[in-house]
Amino acid sequence: MKLIIQVVVEKKEKMPSIGISFNGRWPNFKGKQTDKLLCPAGYTHHVPEHTAFNFEFDPSMIKNGYNSIVVMNGSHNWHKDEERKKETVRIVSVEVFYTKNKEELCL
Repeated sequence: MKLIIQVVVEKKEKMPSIGISFNGRWPNFKGKQTDKLLCPAGYTHHVPEHTAFNFEFDPSMIKNGYNSIVVMNGSHNWHKDEERKKETVRIVSVEVFYTKNKEELCL
C-alpha cells in the first residue's frame, strides 16, 4: 500500500523547505522534488513554471471520513519583508494518490 501527497508550487530559483502534516502528525519535510505529474492523464509533466514535491506517508494514517493536510513552510527567515518574500512559495495544487496494490503506481 502506498500514500503519496504531491504539492505543486510555482518554481523559484531557491526553494524554501516545504513540509506536510497529515492528520495532525509531525510534519514530514522529506519531499522529493519532481517535474512529473502524480498520475499522468495525457500529459506526463508539469508546466515549466511549476515544480512538485512528493511526500510519502503510511496509508494506515488515513481516517474514514475526514482527513487533513497542512502544508508548511519550514523557513524561519521572517524578520524582514525582503527575506519573507524570498522564502514564500505559491501553492498551485495539492494532489493525493493512494493505492492498495504497489503494481498500480502511476509514478
